[in-house]
Amino acid sequence: MKKMILLALCLAMLAGMMTTVGAATTTVLNDNGEGTGNWYLRDNTAGTDSLSNVSPGADGTGKCLKLVNPNGRVLLVARNSAAIKYKKGYTYTINWKMKADDNETVYLAFFNGNMTTTPAVVTHAQLNSNTGKYSATTAWQNYSCTFTVNSISGGATTSSQPLMFRITSGGNMYLDDIVITETPCYTVSVTAGENGTVTKDGVAITSDFYVTEGNSITLNLTPDENYLPKVKVNGADYVVSNNQVTLTVNQATTVEVSFEQIPEVTPGIVEDASYNWFKEENGTPTIFSYHKLSSFNTGETYLEYGVKLWNTAKPEDTVTLAACNPNGEPATAVPDAQFAIRAYGKAITAENSYTVQPYVGEDLGESEVLSYK
Repeated sequence: MKKMILLALCLAMLAGMMTTVGAATTTVLNDNGEGTGNWYLRDNTAGTDSLSNVSPGADGTGKCLKLVNPNGRVLLVARNSAAIKYKKGYTYTINWKMKADDNETVYLAFFNGNMTTTPAVVTHAQLNSNTGKYSATTAWQNYSCTFTVNSISGGATTSSQPLMFRITSGGNMYLDDIVITETPCYTVSVTAGENGTVTKDGVAITSDFYVTEGNSITLNLTPDENYLPKVKVNGADYVVSNNQVTLTVNQATTVEVSFEQIPEVTPGIVEDASYNWFKEENGTPTIFSYHKLSSFNTGETYLEYGVKLWNTAKPEDTVTLAACNPNGEPATAVPDAQFAIRAYGKAITAENSYTVQPYVGEDLGESEVLSYK
């Protein structure tokens, strides 16, 4: 026999029922199912339905709440106290224990639909949808539902309403240890300039969103070619790593993202990285010349690099010594390449001075005159 049992929990916010779970989380309901005085049946016109406390409870001790509906009618069971005022910008977690005489499909829902939540929680009119659907078994199980209140109709900041349970066929249903906590959330506002995009969980950010206090978020930044992201968080510069912004949210947060064009850098020599010497090595006068290429980004490739070397007194005898790859072939320039060249032999004598000058393509670095030491 098809049955609907609607359990409406008008969740109390009396000061005596609220306890602090952590620095930010507050328990707004903690009902252990020990007393039916906290509950009542609505629409029990047939007089065949009942609500009672039975032993044992879910943990094998105490009592739990038992609902009996032999005729499969619609029932509302509510607490004898004011309903919880769900607050805009708060995250709620509802934990409860439940079982049924037979395996049942159970729906968790709000009485009306004047709130939007993430994830969406069904309203009374949507109880046949799959959202908010749970499977009750013949053994006690723990259940949990977490959602954030994003907005409330009419611009309100709170919404007072019960929570409902429904089972889909006749039989008995048992509830115990119903606990509801609330945690404040904070608005995160993200603005992004041109020449790039900002996404969260793979979706472009088009409006402000809430984050539960203490939770972390990651924003992915995708700059256009030859652009770099610049970020400020609450007005302070943020160091971007791997084109991501990762934040732990403990206050209202603004994230400003701009994308700045990377200045063009042509291939060249990093002058303050050069190092040269002329001295004896293994009994032979030897010139050592070390240099580094710039972090160029103009896309120029296939440029050779190395040093030009000449006897300072005979510049017309300049020789070009190209840097080579492991195969002994002239290397082609890549940004930040480092290279060193040794020159020795009959043409290198301790009596002469020599001039070395690094190059990459047609660009020449600063020359240096080396005397034997």
